[in-house]
Parts: sequence; C-alpha cells; structure tokens
Amino acid sequence: MSTDDANDAIPTPVICGGFGGNYAEEVKSCFFMNPYSTGSTNWTYLGGMAVGRHQAASVVINGDTLWITGGYNQNEQGTSNLEGVLGTTEVIKMIKSLNSPNPEFSTVSGPYLSTKVKHHCMIQINSSMVILIGGNTRNSLRDSGTAFFRVGGDTWHNAWIAQNITGPRLSYGRSQHVCGIMIDPTYSPPDGANSTNSEGEGQLIVVAGGEGDIRGNGTTEFLKLGIIDAWILGPEVPLKISGAAGIVTPDKDKFLMIGGHTSKSEVGKWETEDLATIFILEFIWIDSNSGAWEWSKLEQELKAASSGHSAFLLPADFDSDNCTLI
Repeated sequence: MSTDDANDAIPTPVICGGFGGNYAEEVKSCFFMNPYSTGSTNWTYLGGMAVGRHQAASVVINGDTLWITGGYNQNEQGTSNLEGVLGTTEVIKMIKSLNSPNPEFSTVSGPYLSTKVKHHCMIQINSSMVILIGGNTRNSLRDSGTAFFRVGGDTWHNAWIAQNITGPRLSYGRSQHVCGIMIDPTYSPPDGANSTNSEGEGQLIVVAGGEGDIRGNGTTEFLKLGIIDAWILGPEVPLKISGAAGIVTPDKDKFLMIGGHTSKSEVGKWETEDLATIFILEFIWIDSNSGAWEWSKLEQELKAASSGHSAFLLPADFDSDNCTLI
C-alpha cells in the first residue's frame, strides 16, 4: 500500500492472516512494515480481521485500501461441502499517511462475495473496477469463473459494490494460480486516444499455472480488456506450477512467476516438489509488425524452494545491507 498525498510517498507491504501460531489455526492479525523502524521492529501490528483466514486473495485499491476476500477457516466448517471456505471480506483502510511517523489504519468487515471461494486471485483494473478470477468455489475445485466488481462510494457496505458482473470464463478452470495486468504491446489506440482508457483498453490480464489435473496446469491465458470478451490461450509455462507468486514489473511489460510447486511421479504415485525457479513472460518482437509471448527461465533462483508464499517489488534504491531476517 502507499499514499499519493506527497511526492515522496512511501509504499509498504501489509500482511494479514495466514495459518500457524501457537494453536495451529487461521490468523486474524495484520501487520505493516514501518519505514520509521529498524531491525525486528519493522513489522508493526495494525489491527485484526473479524475472521482469521488463509488461502485468501487481496487487492490494493487506489493505493490506500486493501480488500481481502474469501479464503479458508477450519473453525467455519459445517455440514456443507465447502468445509470452511469463506465468502466474507475484510477491508484495511489507511487513514493516516505512511509519510507520518505514526501511520494509522482502520479495519472493517467488507461486503460478502456472491460465492464462497479460496485459492483465487484478484486484480485492480482501474480506479473503479476489480476482477476476481478462478479458485476453489462452491461449484468446482478448480473454477473457471470470473467476476468484475465496479466499485465506488465512501462506505464499505453492499452499496460500495455497485455492480457484480459475471465475466468470461477461463478456457481452463484453475486454483492456486497467478495473475496480473500488463500493457498490451499489440494494441493500437484510435487516432487521438490515449494508450489506455477508463475501461482498461490497451491492457491485458494474464493468468498462468495453478491446479489443473493431478499434475497441475501449465497453460497461460490472456484477456484483452475492452476489446475481446473471451480468454485467449498463450504459451505453455515450461513447468506445470501451482502455488507460485506472480509479479508484474513496473513498466507492465514483463510478468514473473516465482517459486511454487510442481508434481513428479515417484514409485507409481505423484508427489509435489517445491521450486526455487523464477520464470519470466514477455513479448518478443519478431519484426516491426509481429511477435509472440514467450516464457523463459531466469538464471537467478530463490535461495530456498518455496510455495504458497507472497512476493512484492522493492524500490530500485532499496538498501539490502540493512535488511534484517526475522
């Protein structure tokens, strides 16, 4: 999250929920990295959610609001086949700037989703629209559904979501996938128009990997915003990966798939294996008029194989020498 009320605005990671602690249960607590602290005190408690959750998805809206959706809580299990999958949401709102030594946040319950879901992903398309993609839902362990949320207003109640619009279905249902929003290099705006508009034209959503069948899903799909109302299949990921972290580079021209897990056959059965790999998706021009999306593997890897993690970009001038492992 960050604030735009000053040129030297400070972005900060916010962490909410998860699974663990002394009682091996879903966590309610939220923390942010305080830029005015050092060492192990970097992470500062900012409040708690109404319901502890993990396997949730979140999206930052307009730099100062974190919307946390769905997920799983073992104590919410009932007689339904959803077994603890959540349809509730939580809202973390910045009410005092991170440029202040004492930033403040509010935490409130958000509107209910139209379906209970976990292992999904969410993206902010523009200042008033968010998309939810796939996941484990009431109807499917690997759902292909998508939904657009047109947001607006000053309150976090049902009125805050003016519209919940069913979006086009993915070609392949998936959960534990990665997604992001990128610039469409092939887009040609009409004469006199900007490179992108309020409905997202000139951008495309990328979805990759995730749980497909027992061996995972190695496909990539694109949705060209404002132009095409169906997903387009892209290049195969070199490995069938789920549980990875996805990052779009600042210029929105490259997409990173970091870590995750894949499956391999061991003595007649499939076993999962955590990965340290980093794959990058980018558009490679063949000539001045044509090109293709391609995945490639970076030489750099994680120091430790990992899946089910999060990742975020750091400023180019970040001083890693003063970074403390906690």
